[in-house]
Amino acid sequence: MDQYDTQLNTTPPSQPQPNARAVAGSRRYRSKSQRPCDLCRARKVLCNIPEPGQPCQLCERTSRLCTFASEQPVPQQDDGRHQEMLGITGGHVQGGDQVAGEDLPRLETIISDAMWSSHGGMDWDLSMNHTALPSIENGDRAFQFLGDGQLPDLGPLEGDSPLEGLQNLEAMNRMSTETPASPSVPLQRLSLDQRPDHFTQLIGYSNESDPFCLEHFPYNDQEEVDFFRVTYRRFAARGEVPGYPPLHFLQSQTETAVEARRVIDDCMSSNDDRENLEKFVDKTSGVALVKLYFRFIFESLPILSRSLVLQDIEAFVEEAPTGLLAGIYALASPFTAWDEKLCLSRAYSKPNIDALWKISYTCLQRELHFPRLSTIQIFILLINHMPFDTAVVESPFFWSLAASMLAMAQALGLNVDPTGWNLPPWEIRLRRRLWWAVVVEHTWRSITHGRSSMLHDDDWDVSPPTPDDFVVDSNVGPLDDTGHQDPDYFIHMCSLTGISMSVCRRFFSLRAVSRPQALDTLIEQARGPRQKLLDWLENLPESLHIQPAADDAEADDSVKSHASLYVAYYTTHILVLRALLRPIINSSIHLDHLQPSVGTVLQASRGLVQTIIKFIRSLDASHQSAFWPSYTRHCLSPFEASGLLVRPSRRLLRRLVVWLLVAQIQHFMVLAKSPSARHATSSILDDADRTVPGYVTRHAPLVWLHSEDPFRPSDIFEHVRRTTPMVNQKPVQDLPALDLDNLDLLNDVDVDAKHVVALTSNDDVTDLPSWLYGETPDETGRLSNATACAVIIVEQSPRDVDVFYFYFYSYDRGANISQVLEPLKSFAMGMADGMHYGCHVGDWEHNMVRFRDGKPTGIYYSQHSSGAAYEWNDTHLSLEDQRPLVYSAYGSHANFVSPGDHVHDSVLVDYCDAGQPWDPVSSAYFYHMDPTSFKLTRLSLPESTSPHDSDLTSFLYFNGIWGDAQYAGDDPRQKTVPVFGLKRYVSGPQGPIFKGLIRKGLFPDNPEPKKFIQLAVKFLMSWYPCCLRGWSWDKIWCKVV
Repeated sequence: MDQYDTQLNTTPPSQPQPNARAVAGSRRYRSKSQRPCDLCRARKVLCNIPEPGQPCQLCERTSRLCTFASEQPVPQQDDGRHQEMLGITGGHVQGGDQVAGEDLPRLETIISDAMWSSHGGMDWDLSMNHTALPSIENGDRAFQFLGDGQLPDLGPLEGDSPLEGLQNLEAMNRMSTETPASPSVPLQRLSLDQRPDHFTQLIGYSNESDPFCLEHFPYNDQEEVDFFRVTYRRFAARGEVPGYPPLHFLQSQTETAVEARRVIDDCMSSNDDRENLEKFVDKTSGVALVKLYFRFIFESLPILSRSLVLQDIEAFVEEAPTGLLAGIYALASPFTAWDEKLCLSRAYSKPNIDALWKISYTCLQRELHFPRLSTIQIFILLINHMPFDTAVVESPFFWSLAASMLAMAQALGLNVDPTGWNLPPWEIRLRRRLWWAVVVEHTWRSITHGRSSMLHDDDWDVSPPTPDDFVVDSNVGPLDDTGHQDPDYFIHMCSLTGISMSVCRRFFSLRAVSRPQALDTLIEQARGPRQKLLDWLENLPESLHIQPAADDAEADDSVKSHASLYVAYYTTHILVLRALLRPIINSSIHLDHLQPSVGTVLQASRGLVQTIIKFIRSLDASHQSAFWPSYTRHCLSPFEASGLLVRPSRRLLRRLVVWLLVAQIQHFMVLAKSPSARHATSSILDDADRTVPGYVTRHAPLVWLHSEDPFRPSDIFEHVRRTTPMVNQKPVQDLPALDLDNLDLLNDVDVDAKHVVALTSNDDVTDLPSWLYGETPDETGRLSNATACAVIIVEQSPRDVDVFYFYFYSYDRGANISQVLEPLKSFAMGMADGMHYGCHVGDWEHNMVRFRDGKPTGIYYSQHSSGAAYEWNDTHLSLEDQRPLVYSAYGSHANFVSPGDHVHDSVLVDYCDAGQPWDPVSSAYFYHMDPTSFKLTRLSLPESTSPHDSDLTSFLYFNGIWGDAQYAGDDPRQKTVPVFGLKRYVSGPQGPIFKGLIRKGLFPDNPEPKKFIQLAVKFLMSWYPCCLRGWSWDKIWCKVV
């Protein structure tokens, strides 16, 4: 703010400027005859000058440049202030000592001139009395504060109107950045990274500087606008193309981080890092090491620009950041044997590699406050530094380094695709390669360290690298072995990393590991990633193939670095198989180790281990001598495999085999159990025909439908056919024709926490289309054209079996006013029109019968959000031919043990009668469910003569809802009961698998919690018979009043 205050507090041209620096003493901050320095005036303190020509005490104490110690004269103000500014900002530096950016006009000055000028037609005077305003012709500040207790002067300055002033602002910014001396902008100015004494950061969309507002800044032809010590730069190509949001960068002078630099310098050693580096590696050796980097490491870490470096390697070694050079030297040092000069010199004196890493890390800390692309390069080099002690478990430092690297890359905007930006071509290519190097390093660190990746697909849009990202500018001469490197390795490593990321998200996130899953489900989920891996391997170019060992006469002594690519490939395969082995080796999961899927997984694991063993044995000196990324130290095995690259011998092979043996031992232990123990895993499925036990149908419930209920049992498939999957009232796109054998495809639809996939009616529900009414059973209780029942047998043990009989209806009609009890009936005025509330499309009701040794012991009746349970010998239970009778309520289809009126939720009444009999198991689907893995297997009735065409288990795994989602309040179909908030239409239910199939007792283990309004109604109704009956609400209200 110093320059701003100086320009607003100068003496008019008509008065001579006093020689304020010639007199010592104390100066008041508001004095004009003895003007204080800028800092003291800004802080409103006395300016104490001990000696003439010396800085004041405050500036000396704060290490600031004092006005009276500066050689620059105090700026003068004249009537042609705009012309003077334009002259200053004409694009030429007018002094060798002038700080970069001081040749630009201050935003505060420009806006002040524009906003408080008065040449326009609008009166900007905000005061009530124009004549009472003090004069401003004496050169005082625009905001001239009066004496204590007085209001500030908000009067206008003479000049243009605000609108005209803003036009002047735009014109001045255009003129301030024009470079008439040269027809084209220098590359250093065009580049984001090469601008001297500046650092760049991306302006995010939630930043305090809103990119959408920044679009309206008066940018010049180079899409820049300069302010004091900062420059806003935009890339208009993105903002002008539909679908691309505006993109802006902020370029700040490094001097703005002077305090941060001072703090870092105080913490770091005072030794000169550059001087220390040159003590270890002279410039000639440095050039050789840079060449070795391009020859042996660039293929794996293409983080340098060959267009810049190879054009003049000596200049690069002379000018490159110290930390970057130290990291390159340290990483290239193991390859000095391939350089003639270094080979001889290193035989007598080897560089201290640890000291080089220390220099690189120290320089990184200094750069964090004003980062460049070199900062990311240093991060990547440091993260590939092997630990000092390879026998010790790696500390969390390297993961924190990987996370910091990602954060810094996002700050520099590397996560945004630079294609088409107004940047030098080499910088666009470098930014793309750097981002993908960050993705590879961060992802594999998260995999090998078992950490959650901080990369999210929504936060970056850089397309995969292509060979075009590896071209070299034409101004670089012909490339030798130093500069010519095949891009195939890095391109395919990036594509493999994408597959690995998807595997970790699907199988190794905290949510994925915490959720119990059946082995067969995991196998199905693993098919996609494994196929992608096989396709990836098949599409590898010949240059990346592992060639068989050649004869000695034809041996190639070149170093082959692509073996690490196969290590990453096999590691991804291991990740998939580890996920499949999880339910097998988990002792808490009683898995059937006789089922074919277990053998399939174990056989695949055995084959993979054999392949990996063969691969490791094929690695010769040409592979082991290459550069290996540091994350490969932890690959191939879930256990530590530090001997992978050093000694591919029996020790490593044993560790790989141990991984498989853990699963094998568990398998053999189960097989070694007694026959009865093996039989306990699944006795029903031991039957080769997989038929339904006789007691399941012999004691199946008989349902009496209400005589006046129009909504009968419905065919499950017909219901699916009449609906469309929707999320938030929008159809799910790109789906095949859905049926009962593929409905769980909808589980892969991306939804947020507020929405689910809803099977939404194709017709207007208010019209009650005919398919909602279902089918009425015939006289024998059978359905001729519908299957409306699903029977699920949950075998807890060979003796204890729970059988769930699920009944499906396409429509549930809620209660109306006639079903509400007093006294709340008087409040339910919104239902007085007879409209039904709580209706929904789709309705799953059920009974559960518990069997012990094939004999029923108890039964459960589902009723709305709760239910009732009875022992088999309970007197309330009615039986007909050993089959329990169930009475389905009018409209709601809640199941009750007897006909008549039944109160639920303390205030609503359900009506039941023996109207129409229905035998659900006469037309039903039968399934067996494993209680540990939740795997469903379809069963056949004993009288069935032909096997089923398909399992038809998919629809039971569907985790969405079987009807429309609740309509919004502003939907014309929706109505709301006053006070109680009951909606006319509510969301449909979830399917049978969500009904608590694993239970200790007859009731579900986790009943649905009661809402507050339900508890309040229950409390009120409990007091009504004894204390409130006979009272009218008018009497109660009068009493209260």
